[in-house]
Amino acid sequence: MRLIQRTIRLYSLLSFCVLAIGIPVFYVLLQTVVRQEVDEELLVNKSQLIQRLNRQGTDRDPSQYNFLDKDITIRLNQQVQAGDPDHFSTLARYDSVIDETIHMRLLKTTAIIHGNAYLITLTAPMVDHDDLIKIVLIVQVVLLALLFIGLWVINKNVSAAYLLQKEFTENAAHEMQTPLAVFQSKLELLMQTSPFNDTQAELIGKMADASQRLNKLNKALVLLMRIQNQQFADVEKIDVVNVIDHLLDQYSDAIIQKNLTVTFNKLSPVKIDSNKALMEILLGNLLSNAIRHNFEDGSIRIQLFEKEVIIENSGPAKALNAVKLFKRFQKDSINQNSIGLGLEIIDKICTLNHFTLKYHYADQKHIFVIRF
Repeated sequence: MRLIQRTIRLYSLLSFCVLAIGIPVFYVLLQTVVRQEVDEELLVNKSQLIQRLNRQGTDRDPSQYNFLDKDITIRLNQQVQAGDPDHFSTLARYDSVIDETIHMRLLKTTAIIHGNAYLITLTAPMVDHDDLIKIVLIVQVVLLALLFIGLWVINKNVSAAYLLQKEFTENAAHEMQTPLAVFQSKLELLMQTSPFNDTQAELIGKMADASQRLNKLNKALVLLMRIQNQQFADVEKIDVVNVIDHLLDQYSDAIIQKNLTVTFNKLSPVKIDSNKALMEILLGNLLSNAIRHNFEDGSIRIQLFEKEVIIENSGPAKALNAVKLFKRFQKDSINQNSIGLGLEIIDKICTLNHFTLKYHYADQKHIFVIRF
């Protein structure tokens, strides 16, 4: 639930940042494009005006255009020279007709007409373009508002659906425990009755194995659900050395049964902030896998550093599939008791605690590295 809400919050924040940056940038770019269009229009008008002035007779004064067109000003100025660069600028002018201040683009240029030098000024309004820019910005703001409303609605719907799914999963997992316990107890009572022939004994044995496997699977799925729901909120300072020592003592019978050589190199004391139950599950699953998938007379080596724990064990002489290794119900082991969830649980715990989990195969050893 928290992960979904965090994802939606991050998506909302990203959308807001993109639009908050995008709208001003879009506004500036649109203004630039509009200004360039108006400037090109002024240059076309300038070229046409100079052509008309050159075609008319010498007896006509070019400054007459000052009266014919208020957007054109022509003044005789012998100090200017042909070829002087054009100069563009923007000015604000009050328009009494529409009773508002409008922005104008102004072009100052020079021209030699019939041997006389003239300073020519042309203007073009940007009223329509400003209105277009305002409309586009309003549309952008409306889209931003609709986007956030949509994200809010999606968040509500996803949260409701997630809560229903979570409730169903919790109820199903809880209700499964009772019939599983009853089935297991009845099966144990059945195994104590006699007489049995070999076929019946074999069938009952297979049923007992299936029952134990189903019970393990149910507990593992419930654990995964609790991890994903972040129900292990209690955090404390944990001594990793003590946790590993306790686990080795707990698995001592299995280690002796396989005659495994266990080396624990406590190179430095390590204390981390985490949930104690999760750390015991994390390290316990790694050690359990190292024992269960090991050879008779094999070896396990544990190295503990300040920010890292390395667990390596002998085993099948081939590397595991690192791509599928931490996925649900993926396993390379032929062990029928394995339910294919142990490594996924390890991966989820590492993700929850922001640990780095890596696997590689070297020197005929399977090596798991957890970096805190």
